[in-house]
Amino acid sequence: MTVILSAPSPIVPALFVALFAVGTLWAYDIARRAMATRPRSAAHSVGGAARAAADEARASLAALSSDEEPVAVYTRLAVIMRAYLDVRFGLRTQSMPGAEIERAIARAGYGRAAARLAAHLLERCAHAQAAAIRPEPARIAADLRSAREVIELFA
Repeated sequence: MTVILSAPSPIVPALFVALFAVGTLWAYDIARRAMATRPRSAAHSVGGAARAAADEARASLAALSSDEEPVAVYTRLAVIMRAYLDVRFGLRTQSMPGAEIERAIARAGYGRAAARLAAHLLERCAHAQAAAIRPEPARIAADLRSAREVIELFA
Protein backbone atom coordinates (compact mmCIF):
# COMPACT_ATOMS: atom_id res chain seq x y z
CA MET A 1 0.00 0.00 0.00
CA THR A 2 1.43 3.29 -1.06
CA VAL A 3 0.48 6.53 0.62
CA ILE A 4 0.92 9.61 -1.43
CA LEU A 5 1.35 12.81 0.51
CA SER A 6 0.52 16.06 -1.09
CA ALA A 7 2.65 19.15 -0.66
CA PRO A 8 1.31 21.79 1.72
CA SER A 9 -0.29 24.87 0.39
CA PRO A 10 2.21 27.69 -0.37
CA ILE A 11 0.43 29.79 2.24
CA VAL A 12 1.77 27.66 5.15
CA PRO A 13 5.49 28.44 4.59
CA ALA A 14 4.66 32.07 3.82
CA LEU A 15 2.74 32.38 7.10
CA PHE A 16 5.63 30.75 8.97
CA VAL A 17 8.15 33.24 7.52
CA ALA A 18 5.80 36.18 8.18
CA LEU A 19 5.26 35.04 11.79
CA PHE A 20 9.03 34.70 12.28
CA ALA A 21 9.61 38.21 10.84
CA VAL A 22 6.96 39.75 13.11
CA GLY A 23 8.46 38.00 16.15
CA THR A 24 11.94 39.28 15.23
CA LEU A 25 10.68 42.85 14.87
CA TRP A 26 8.87 42.57 18.18
CA ALA A 27 12.06 41.35 19.91
CA TYR A 28 14.06 44.25 18.42
CA ASP A 29 11.41 46.70 19.66
CA ILE A 30 11.58 45.25 23.18
CA ALA A 31 15.39 45.51 23.16
CA ARG A 32 15.22 49.11 21.92
CA ARG A 33 12.79 50.06 24.70
CA ALA A 34 14.94 48.36 27.35
CA MET A 35 18.01 50.27 26.20
CA ALA A 36 16.08 53.54 26.18
CA THR A 37 15.03 53.09 29.82
CA ARG A 38 18.49 52.08 31.05
CA PRO A 39 19.79 54.60 33.61
CA ARG A 40 22.29 57.08 32.32
CA SER A 41 25.87 56.53 33.24
CA ALA A 42 26.85 58.38 36.38
CA ALA A 43 29.87 59.86 34.61
CA HIS A 44 27.59 61.77 32.24
CA SER A 45 25.35 63.21 34.96
CA VAL A 46 28.04 65.14 36.83
CA GLY A 47 27.40 68.79 36.09
CA GLY A 48 28.83 72.09 37.22
CA ALA A 49 26.57 72.28 40.26
CA ALA A 50 27.64 68.81 41.39
CA ARG A 51 31.32 69.68 41.00
CA ALA A 52 30.83 72.88 42.97
CA ALA A 53 28.98 70.94 45.68
CA ALA A 54 31.82 68.40 45.83
CA ASP A 55 34.38 71.19 46.19
CA GLU A 56 32.30 72.86 48.89
CA ALA A 57 31.86 69.56 50.75
CA ARG A 58 35.60 68.87 50.59
CA ALA A 59 36.36 72.33 52.00
CA SER A 60 33.78 71.91 54.77
CA LEU A 61 35.17 68.50 55.69
CA ALA A 62 38.70 69.91 55.77
CA ALA A 63 37.54 72.54 58.27
CA LEU A 64 35.87 69.89 60.44
CA SER A 65 38.07 68.65 63.28
CA SER A 66 37.72 65.39 65.15
CA ASP A 67 38.87 67.18 68.32
CA GLU A 68 35.56 69.04 68.69
CA GLU A 69 32.53 67.86 70.65
CA PRO A 70 31.40 64.57 69.01
CA VAL A 71 27.74 65.55 68.74
CA ALA A 72 28.70 68.80 67.00
CA VAL A 73 31.07 66.95 64.65
CA TYR A 74 28.41 64.43 63.64
CA THR A 75 25.77 67.14 63.28
CA ARG A 76 27.98 69.15 60.93
CA LEU A 77 29.06 65.98 59.10
CA ALA A 78 25.42 65.02 58.48
CA VAL A 79 24.62 68.53 57.20
CA ILE A 80 27.62 68.46 54.83
CA MET A 81 26.83 64.99 53.47
CA ARG A 82 23.11 65.60 53.08
CA ALA A 83 23.72 68.88 51.26
CA TYR A 84 26.19 67.20 48.91
CA LEU A 85 23.93 64.21 48.17
CA ASP A 86 20.95 66.52 47.62
CA VAL A 87 22.79 68.50 44.97
CA ARG A 88 24.62 65.54 43.43
CA PHE A 89 21.62 63.25 43.02
CA GLY A 90 18.69 65.67 43.23
CA LEU A 91 17.40 64.08 46.41
CA ARG A 92 15.71 65.37 49.54
CA THR A 93 17.74 63.33 51.98
CA GLN A 94 16.40 65.10 55.05
CA SER A 95 13.12 63.23 54.68
CA MET A 96 14.57 59.92 53.40
CA PRO A 97 15.61 56.89 55.43
CA GLY A 98 19.00 55.32 54.75
CA ALA A 99 17.68 52.42 52.68
CA GLU A 100 15.83 54.80 50.38
CA ILE A 101 18.96 56.94 49.93
CA GLU A 102 20.88 53.78 49.12
CA ARG A 103 18.36 52.73 46.46
CA ALA A 104 18.30 56.21 44.89
CA ILE A 105 22.08 56.31 44.58
CA ALA A 106 22.15 52.79 43.17
CA ARG A 107 19.50 53.77 40.59
CA ALA A 108 21.77 56.63 39.52
CA GLY A 109 24.25 54.07 38.26
CA TYR A 110 26.60 53.62 41.20
CA GLY A 111 27.37 50.31 42.83
CA ARG A 112 25.49 49.23 45.90
CA ALA A 113 28.70 49.30 47.97
CA ALA A 114 29.21 53.03 47.38
CA ALA A 115 25.54 53.73 48.04
CA ARG A 116 25.64 51.63 51.21
CA LEU A 117 28.72 53.51 52.45
CA ALA A 118 26.92 56.86 52.12
CA ALA A 119 23.72 55.60 53.74
CA HIS A 120 25.54 53.97 56.67
CA LEU A 121 27.57 57.11 57.27
CA LEU A 122 24.36 59.15 57.53
CA GLU A 123 22.88 56.56 59.87
CA ARG A 124 25.95 56.71 62.13
CA CYS A 125 25.60 60.49 62.20
CA ALA A 126 21.96 60.17 63.23
CA HIS A 127 22.78 57.65 65.95
CA ALA A 128 25.56 59.84 67.32
CA GLN A 129 23.24 62.86 67.41
CA ALA A 130 20.25 61.08 68.91
CA ALA A 131 22.04 59.05 71.55
CA ALA A 132 24.56 61.76 72.35
CA ILE A 133 27.19 59.05 72.56
CA ARG A 134 30.84 59.94 72.77
CA PRO A 135 32.61 57.93 70.07
CA GLU A 136 36.33 57.41 70.31
CA PRO A 137 38.46 59.94 68.42
CA ALA A 138 39.64 57.12 66.14
CA ARG A 139 35.99 56.38 65.20
CA ILE A 140 35.33 60.04 64.46
CA ALA A 141 38.46 60.25 62.31
CA ALA A 142 37.41 57.09 60.44
CA ASP A 143 33.96 58.56 59.77
CA LEU A 144 35.53 61.77 58.45
CA ARG A 145 37.72 59.67 56.12
CA SER A 146 34.60 57.77 55.02
CA ALA A 147 32.87 61.05 54.20
CA ARG A 148 35.84 62.15 52.07
CA GLU A 149 35.79 58.76 50.35
CA VAL A 150 32.07 59.06 49.59
CA ILE A 151 32.59 62.45 48.01
CA GLU A 152 35.47 61.13 45.90
CA LEU A 153 33.41 58.14 44.79
CA PHE A 154 30.55 60.31 43.58
CA ALA A 155 32.51 63.31 42.28
